[in-house]
Amino acid sequence: LHEGTAVLVYVTEPFSKSSNTKADRNSDANISVLKLNTTKKFTTGIYPYSIMTSTFFPFENGYASVKISSSMQEWCGMTYIEMKNKKNYIFKLDSYFEGESFAEKMVEKKILEDDLWSLIRLNPELLPVGKQMVIPALSFLRLKHVAVKAYKATISLTETTKGRKEYKVEYPTLNRTIT
Repeated sequence: LHEGTAVLVYVTEPFSKSSNTKADRNSDANISVLKLNTTKKFTTGIYPYSIMTSTFFPFENGYASVKISSSMQEWCGMTYIEMKNKKNYIFKLDSYFEGESFAEKMVEKKILEDDLWSLIRLNPELLPVGKQMVIPALSFLRLKHVAVKAYKATISLTETTKGRKEYKVEYPTLNRTIT
């Protein structure tokens, strides 16, 4: 673990499904999304890391982001991974690590950890619980160099003694828990 800062910035904007980007012009084909830009900055030894992930979560019929992109920069180089929500999730990875880049990888649709932050903000009643298959945060996948796929997770939502709710995702095979 390393001390650092994380910032989550939520904005609403029109999204063009045809260009898979923020829409520059009004169109009936655009959809409204809650965009979440998450930044994380920390230092490991002498290397400063900067990570930014953007999720584009639709307001209507929102079960998963239409797009997630994440980039990581550090002194050795940078990586960029993007997910497009089509019939399956389509991932593309560009990396300075030899043998890690791939043009396209299709992954069956499962819960996206990166989407949980938008669900907490928009509609916490829809948060999944129980034993689930979850695709971990793209930044985690890159930091740990693990395969882009869904992993078994146990998700719980409990009320604390202070009347707050605690949402927890535990990945046994990844030795990872987020709360």
